[in-house]
Amino acid sequence: MSSEEIKAAPVEAAIADANVLDEKDMQKEEAVVGIERRDTESTLDPPPDGGLKAWLVILGGFLFMVGTLGLNNSYGAFQSYYIDTLYTTTSPAIITLIGSLGGTVLMLLGAIVGRIVDKFGYRPCFIVGFALCVISLMLSSICNSIQALVWTQGVLFGMGIAVGFTPAVSIPTQYFTKRRGLATGCVMAGSGLGGVLYPPLTRVLIDKVGPHWTLRIFGFLTIAIVAPSIFLLKPRQNTAVRRGPLFDFSALRNKRFVLAILAVSVGQMAVLPAYFFIGSFALSLGATNSAAVWFTAVQNGFGILGRIGCGFLADKVGKVNTLTVCYAISGTAYFCLWGIATGTSMLYACAAINGCVLGGISSLTPVVASHLAGDHQVASKIGLLLTFAGVTQLVAPTIISVVVEKTSYFKAGFTLGGMMFFSMLCMIGVRLMITRKLKHIC
Repeated sequence: MSSEEIKAAPVEAAIADANVLDEKDMQKEEAVVGIERRDTESTLDPPPDGGLKAWLVILGGFLFMVGTLGLNNSYGAFQSYYIDTLYTTTSPAIITLIGSLGGTVLMLLGAIVGRIVDKFGYRPCFIVGFALCVISLMLSSICNSIQALVWTQGVLFGMGIAVGFTPAVSIPTQYFTKRRGLATGCVMAGSGLGGVLYPPLTRVLIDKVGPHWTLRIFGFLTIAIVAPSIFLLKPRQNTAVRRGPLFDFSALRNKRFVLAILAVSVGQMAVLPAYFFIGSFALSLGATNSAAVWFTAVQNGFGILGRIGCGFLADKVGKVNTLTVCYAISGTAYFCLWGIATGTSMLYACAAINGCVLGGISSLTPVVASHLAGDHQVASKIGLLLTFAGVTQLVAPTIISVVVEKTSYFKAGFTLGGMMFFSMLCMIGVRLMITRKLKHIC
């Protein structure tokens, strides 16, 4: 046994012991609703933590993220065209809403989608999510009003991402334990890569063929990119449990998990504004329109490194520890770079640093959820956490917009930094509830 495994063993034992009461309560509830833990879980070989089949699963999740979340992260290119050319009389706030709905619907539907996935299985739900994404793009390509785009390019596309996202991040947990952080980081890196590639492609296509054909092309491109994931994302076991309640809140009996939900929910409020407002902040500091676009691209680009790097680091020094440090670094970047920026160079530095740690936060969130709440019906637990975070994420852009309007972008930076530091303190509390020994990995 390696020294890292020896250090981690007491913490894993502490987590298991802390879950004993939760498990007893769950057993009583499961007896009432007729849910039984499947014997196949205990008879399966341990996760391989590597190998061709496992990494093909990671590739499947990565491709889904490129073709869906990566595309959603690139909505800014559509937004600029809608505001400046196509829907000049429509409120920019409504147009901005379309882009934010993708990520928000993904998180708001987390609890119900996670439970549906646990009931009906990963592959059927993934296929439905993939189909919804393609249908939403094709429907968007024939829409001629902003109200219709809200429902197609916004809500429906977000629903498709939501249904496909949970299998994409849950199935890898069946193949990896010691390297789970790295595996999930590689999956989530797809959204960062898509966020880098799609914006310039969107601008070129809109200029050449217009927005309607651009959306059609992206629909076909989504088929080409994501369809292979249907065959690559193969679960090691059938986790479908058809009986039981539609909503499962049993994980909320776990105090550490509840505190982690609070940390993620508040921290998530500081994520979207980093992408939504950094471009306009750059303009206020003297950047040109073409230069302002690159701030988001820098964040997405460094987000690829952050997702993979933080995942690798989490496997070495602990998932909770790494997420705590990510919150601390992001809070510092908001305070020391965004909050006192005197030029675009400081804002570029903030974009690079925040890109890394925000990418790490997004990839570590599902990993920490399964780490704290256990692997049984992991889709429901990840979904439950995402739902709470989705509520706060929905109101975050509006809150920061008011702060900017009433005060300044600088005060907005301090507000965002305060949110990150609050989340850091919550995760420190989670760690202390697991172990008070600083040398232990958790």
